Amino acid sequence: MYPTALVLALVPLFDPLARAWPFHPGDSGWRFLLVSLLIDHGAILLAALVIAFITGLLLDDRSSLRRLELAALVLGVVLLLLTVLMIIQVLLLQRGLDPALRGMDFGVTRRLLAGVLLGLASLAMGIGARRSLAGLPERTSGPRRTSDRIPGM
Repeated sequence: MYPTALVLALVPLFDPLARAWPFHPGDSGWRFLLVSLLIDHGAILLAALVIAFITGLLLDDRSSLRRLELAALVLGVVLLLLTVLMIIQVLLLQRGLDPALRGMDFGVTRRLLAGVLLGLASLAMGIGARRSLAGLPERTSGPRRTSDRIPGM
């Protein structure tokens, strides 16, 4: 299950970079495109984290759960920062537009809401993992056999 989560996490990162090629970081339209694509793929990254968390819980792999907790917190902060960057880009793009076109459209509003909600969900998942790991008793022996935890194995 860890490889599945890894593939789910890596593919959404390469897709926006491929769509935004060639790189023009000085162009505000290009930055807006890249940030909106990364926010659009945030749900897939969050699903990958959920799969990895479930795998870590099933295998009682606390070191991986601690790393995933950190990854969830970092993803939440990054998504919230990307949302702030997108707001700045919208304001920069609207400044140069015709006054009749300055209203935010539904796509921009949807991406901003998605960025905030996904960022908050990722932060909540990371904080929840930290609290649940802190409440678990420490293991005294090595890893248990998989057949002891998963029925049918």
